[in-house]
Amino acid sequence: MTRITDDIDTLVAILDEVDEILLGEYEVRVASAYDDEEQYGDIYIYPNYSGRGMYGSTVNGIVVSSEVSQLALGAAIGQAIDKLGLDFDLAHAMPTRRDSLGYDTILY
Repeated sequence: MTRITDDIDTLVAILDEVDEILLGEYEVRVASAYDDEEQYGDIYIYPNYSGRGMYGSTVNGIVVSSEVSQLALGAAIGQAIDKLGLDFDLAHAMPTRRDSLGYDTILY
């Protein structure tokens, strides 16, 4: 079962389309790595996330601010996958786990 977060390049392409679909409603950052605060936005990629209880294993995650509707993000991701012609079973491809990052949430 392949998830959209498994491959960083695919995730970048999907979030690039999400940015177009949401038409600037949120600040989407599609950088696969970040070094400074300028690359943080309302939605951004957190590469190699390892949270509590993951015992060192890592995943790519999507961080969303508390202002972002996760339902709207999920719908936009579905549209982006369709628009890009990617072969994902949406029932299994979407992030199903989440952790709190204070004011933000990471989906993975």
